[in-house]
Amino acid sequence: DGIAAQIAAEAARLALEDRQGDPAEIRRRAARRLGCHDQRAWPDLDQVEQAIRTQQRLFRAMPQAEAQQQLREAATNAMQMLADFSPRLAGAVLEGTADEHSPVRLFLEAETPEEVIFFLADRRIPWEAGETRLSFSRGRQETRPCLSFHAGETRMELVVLQPADRADPPIDPERNRPVRMAGLDKLGD
Repeated sequence: DGIAAQIAAEAARLALEDRQGDPAEIRRRAARRLGCHDQRAWPDLDQVEQAIRTQQRLFRAMPQAEAQQQLREAATNAMQMLADFSPRLAGAVLEGTADEHSPVRLFLEAETPEEVIFFLADRRIPWEAGETRLSFSRGRQETRPCLSFHAGETRMELVVLQPADRADPPIDPERNRPVRMAGLDKLGD
């Protein structure tokens, strides 16, 4: 347990220092720095995220809290605008570990990505197309479109899920369970 706590603390330090948002990647880097290659000794991602929140409270309480609040507000506004696509918030903004450099990541449901593209175009929102690789059940990995744009200073990432993804949602490969998401009705929880 001692090495797990050290890795979690180092991961939290790296997260604040590097502004890196992926807890799994931060945990790998911290373990390498501490010379621990046995993944069974590593802390789980919940422990890493808790350590990051603790570091943020201790060393960046006001800036992080303000950034988190602003990002939640941006997420709420975007989710209201995109309500036809059943938006769900995921990632650092949902987990409470976001800072001013974190994007707002929303998962949308649409028959085709073009529906979301036309929606953005109709509102004259300039966007960039990309894709993201997601894990699904039975070890399957697939890419999904990811449209990004800026709302003020906030980067928005819209991952467009296929209709079949409702029955087989993306899996968090590090936790081996569905990606944690929240709809607009759950953001206050």
